[in-house]
Amino acid sequence: MGTDILMSESENIFDREKAVRLSAELLRDAEIAFFPIDIRRLISAFRHQLYLIPYSDENGQASGEELPVPSRDGFCTRIRDVLVDFGVASVTGNIWNIYFNDTSLETRCRFTVMHEIGHVLLGHHQILGTDTIDGADDT
Repeated sequence: MGTDILMSESENIFDREKAVRLSAELLRDAEIAFFPIDIRRLISAFRHQLYLIPYSDENGQASGEELPVPSRDGFCTRIRDVLVDFGVASVTGNIWNIYFNDTSLETRCRFTVMHEIGHVLLGHHQILGTDTIDGADDT
C-alpha cells in the first residue's frame, strides 16, 4: 500500500504533459523561440518573483550568516505572502530564490537553474508542502 501512495504522489508531481505545456507557454510568453535558452531573459518573465543567487553572492546570505547549502548544485526556496511588484500595483504572492553553485561548469549551472525553475513552474513547493526544495531527503 505504501508503494501505491508513493506512485500516486509521484504521478501528481511528475506530470509530463503538464510540464511540456507549461514549458511551451513560458517560452512563448517570454518570446523565446531559439536554443540555447537565454536564462536571464526567461527569468525576467517572472517579473520580480524569481531571483538567481549564486552561492558566492554575499547578498544571498541571510543577515550576515553563512548561507546553508543543502545541495552541492543548487536549490530553491519560496518566500510566501510578500508584496510582489507588478508594475502598476503590488499584489500578495510568492517569491522564489534559486541558489546555484556558480563555481560549476556553465552547462551545469544552466541545467541546475532550469531544473529549479521547473520546480517553481510545476508548483512542487505547494504539492510537497515545503518552502525549500533541496533534494536532500530524496523526495
